[in-house]
Order: sequence, then C-alpha cells, then structure tokens
Amino acid sequence: MSSIGQMNDMYKQLEEVMKKCDNLSQEIKIVKGQTSQKYLKEIKQIKKTHKEEVHALKKKIKDLKDKNNKLYNEVDRLKKTIR
Repeated sequence: MSSIGQMNDMYKQLEEVMKKCDNLSQEIKIVKGQTSQKYLKEIKQIKKTHKEEVHALKKKIKDLKDKNNKLYNEVDRLKKTIR
C-alpha cells in the first residue's frame, strides 16, 4: 500500500473517531440534561416534603405549648384550693 493510501486510511479512521466523539458528546449532553431535570424534580419534592414536615412540627409544638399552659393553669388552680 502506498503512503497516500495509508494516509487516506488514517484520515478515514480519524474522521470515524471524530464522528464517534461528536456522537458521544451529544449523548453526554442529553444524559446530563435528563439527570439535571431528574434531580431538580427530586429536590423540589424533598423541599415540599420538608415544608410539610416543618409545618406539622410547628403545629405540634403549638399544641404542646397550649397543653403545657393548661396544665400550669390547672396546677395553679389546685395549689390555690389546697391553701
């Protein structure tokens, strides 16, 4: 095979490798975009769940404070009846 023929073969191989690289780059972009969207959805869901949990805990704290106040009032009332 002549050196020109070898160079043509190498050039064709180079073109094939470059084409494969371009295709892989496109696939990477697609996968990266899909992954980003997936994680953004998951983060949004986690934030929503977290917000709901915080709300429920705040309500529970308020309820416990109210109950605590009622118990303090009852203790005070009972102390007054003992005296």
